[in-house]
Amino acid sequence: MFLGAGLFVPVSSAQSGQEKSDKAESPSPSDHGWHVDVTPYIWFAGVHGSAGVLGHEASIHADAADVLSNFNIGFMSVVEPRYNRVIFPVDFMWVKLTDNNALPFDEGATTAKAKFNQTILTPGIGYRILDSDKIKVDGKMGIRY
Repeated sequence: MFLGAGLFVPVSSAQSGQEKSDKAESPSPSDHGWHVDVTPYIWFAGVHGSAGVLGHEASIHADAADVLSNFNIGFMSVVEPRYNRVIFPVDFMWVKLTDNNALPFDEGATTAKAKFNQTILTPGIGYRILDSDKIKVDGKMGIRY
């Protein structure tokens, strides 16, 4: 599940030498100059699989509510600077989870503290292919680290 909200921040725009009329002007489709979109978001993920150590294996099934109950801190956002039709998107996600839990066997330690840190950086570049008043289509590519 993905929840997000966009914030459009124009950094500067090209201005014509004509005097502005009293009526509000609608933006032109190409919006010349620099613009920045900032979109913070929340990603609700689940984990399903198995984990093992020293010959012992345990099944892991955690839905989004389980993961959120172990959430310590995190930051997720997309920043998308654009100059005319060229786009430079950067998606950054950092999450820290911890949990103290019982182990599924009786020998040795009976509890374990698990810490999970995840950082994902996705820079890219793109081009606004279709730029009309009602529809905008961007083509993007990038890498994920």
